[in-house]
Amino acid sequence: MRRAAKVTLAAVVIGIAIASATFVLSSGNDDVVRLGMEAKAGSLKQEIDRRFPAGTPRSEVIAFLKSQSGWSSEGRDDYWLSVGQAPSGVWYCGPVEVGVRVRFQQDQLVGVVVGSWGLDCL
Repeated sequence: MRRAAKVTLAAVVIGIAIASATFVLSSGNDDVVRLGMEAKAGSLKQEIDRRFPAGTPRSEVIAFLKSQSGWSSEGRDDYWLSVGQAPSGVWYCGPVEVGVRVRFQQDQLVGVVVGSWGLDCL
């Protein structure tokens, strides 16, 4: 094998090794970020559960949620409040929002769950 071909092959092998190591390391970091955001959302859920028992009027709960920082969206029976973003883990989505989804029925609190939702997917 010619020297130039050996050098090229070595460069390709090194490039693949670096790319693989970077992927493995970033995947581990993604998990750390995701777990951190889920813990933060869990703390917010606990605070909501502590302050507002099931049956609390929607207006009281929404007033509290609007006092919190973060992206939010309100639907007919739901209110989403993000505590931050985490890597999605899939190539076709950007970062996902991680936070709480607050459920209402007949304008009364039904429950709160921690979750994530994508806003930037193909």
